[in-house]
Amino acid sequence: MKTIIADTNVWYNLSGNRNKQKLLNCITSKGNLFATPISFLELVSKMNMSSEFSRRKNAVHAVIKYARGCLPTHEFVLAGYFGILIKDGINWMDRFRTVNSIKNSDEFKNKKVIYTKERGLNSLELVSVDINQISDWRKNLYRNFSKSVVNAITLNIEPQYGQQVKTGNIIPIRDKDKLLMLDEKKMYESIMSVLLYRVKFVVKNQQGEDVDFNKKKIINKARGKVDCYAKMYIEYIKDILKRGSKPDKNDLGDFENFMYLQNDDYILATIDKKMINICRKVYPNRILDLNPYIKKPV
Repeated sequence: MKTIIADTNVWYNLSGNRNKQKLLNCITSKGNLFATPISFLELVSKMNMSSEFSRRKNAVHAVIKYARGCLPTHEFVLAGYFGILIKDGINWMDRFRTVNSIKNSDEFKNKKVIYTKERGLNSLELVSVDINQISDWRKNLYRNFSKSVVNAITLNIEPQYGQQVKTGNIIPIRDKDKLLMLDEKKMYESIMSVLLYRVKFVVKNQQGEDVDFNKKKIINKARGKVDCYAKMYIEYIKDILKRGSKPDKNDLGDFENFMYLQNDDYILATIDKKMINICRKVYPNRILDLNPYIKKPV
């Protein structure tokens, strides 16, 4: 069975869409459904708002009800592709269950939510959800994502792009020759170097020390498994440049989910038409378009 990675919008629809049984049948006919820590961040980060609480908690409940489990943090998965094994010490399904036990948004506002979970005889695990920490984590991920895209465009394609983003006056690129630069080997290798930098960062953050890599060797080790993500990155940049746009922070969760698509046994399920269209250009067999099964947007 294939591993089906659910975009966050899937959980909303599995909790509130009147056609959800057909939606679920479509997904499970392809493989086993899994959540990601990205969805945890996206669902929980605004649950301290009373207007958002019920909708998001229902989506969290859908994760608990329908997910076979939760995959590790995508940055740890990335490090694994480069041969650096980092164990995700968080049981993310426990985090989802913790949030599901919260009764109202005030519990987020007033305190850090903590409970204990039995782990064998006379053994308890402390599990906590700190809404402020989660919100800060999400903001940092979004900021780093946006920065990396802007830098890639400014350094490789359009030197004025970074300044254009600052002023809000972004000029769409119609020059086909300039857009074709994105398909050159130089751009692909630049993305591989960015991914390696991310691995170095996460390793230092987790282990407290720099790791000396043989750059060429370690990149070659990862190349096949990150190919889908790297090509998605290139097509995503093309889309931004053609529209004269900047990276949308809401694209992060959708985009980073492609980090999990290391081979054809992994498929992303989503209703995001922009990401569906981009993925169909590079790896059409790794995307599951759920729009035909959505009768009413949630």
